[in-house]
Amino acid sequence: MTLNEYFINWDPMGFIEDLGAPRDEYSYEVAQIKVGFKSDMSATDVANLIYKVFDEHIGVGESPNFKEECNQKADDIKEILLNR
Repeated sequence: MTLNEYFINWDPMGFIEDLGAPRDEYSYEVAQIKVGFKSDMSATDVANLIYKVFDEHIGVGESPNFKEECNQKADDIKEILLNR
């Protein structure tokens, strides 16, 4: 699975499922996560990176569960990034 596919399936903001956004809705955020990722990052670092990218671009401060979701998905996302 690619990182783009992972974010399409996750649909963290509900834009694809709830609003009918195109499947490439998170392509900018995925690109920014790829740029910011370093192979020596911990899962917590990856979660923080995801949160930061989404907060800067979309403003997720209104979404209290998003930080928790980032922490839950960080290991999977790190694995995908390490194997790209």
